[in-house]
This record gives sequence, structure tokens and C-alpha cells, in this order.
Amino acid sequence: MDDWQWRAWVGPPSGGKLGAAFLVTATRLLTCAHTVHGLPEARVGFPGLLEDLPARVVRRGDWEQPGDPGDVAVLELREPVALTPATLAAPDGLHEGSLGGRTFGVCGFPAVPTRTSGTRP
Repeated sequence: MDDWQWRAWVGPPSGGKLGAAFLVTATRLLTCAHTVHGLPEARVGFPGLLEDLPARVVRRGDWEQPGDPGDVAVLELREPVALTPATLAAPDGLHEGSLGGRTFGVCGFPAVPTRTSGTRP
């Protein structure tokens, strides 16, 4: 199976994509609080694997505006998915010299340009 199957997009119930998330259990995903700010429900998809699944926002950090701490949220799927969750690194294993040649990166989904009336791409 794909090593990256835990990567997901997050969007509002009405459709579209707002940001990224990652699967941490068969039913739970982590995302940024700003991605689901003001949303009790969301939609998620695993590109090329599963799309447009309903999810509930079960926890959201104290984030309210850029610069605030706590920019993390937990989403819960209605039903478990048969995908392999992300393997998380232990915080004490991230010190320089202890990474064992592994690299870490940030994944996301680029913004889709929108057209405003009277403008051309």
C-alpha cells in the first residue's frame, strides 16, 4: 500500500478544500484549528483512495486568529477507514543527531485560485 495514504484534505460540508490533515487512527485525523474554525462538521478525502467523507470536529485548540497558540483540531470520521495511519515521531526523538537519516516535511494542499468578476487569470 501507499506509504502516504494517511494524507487527507479537509473542507466544509458544502464542498471544496480548506486545508490538510493526517490520519492518526482508523477514525481520527489531526488538522489545524484555523482550517475548521467555526465548523462543527467537515468533509475529508484521501487523494486517490477515498473522497468526500463526513467528519465531526471533536476538539479544537484555542486558536482564534493568526499568531494564537493552539492551532490544532481533531476530526472524527463516522466510520473507520481501512488505511494505515501516520507514524508519529516521539518528541524526544527529534533532537539533532537522533533522526537516523530520516527527513521530515510538511504536507498541504495549495490554494485553488478563484476568479473574481471582472478579472482574468
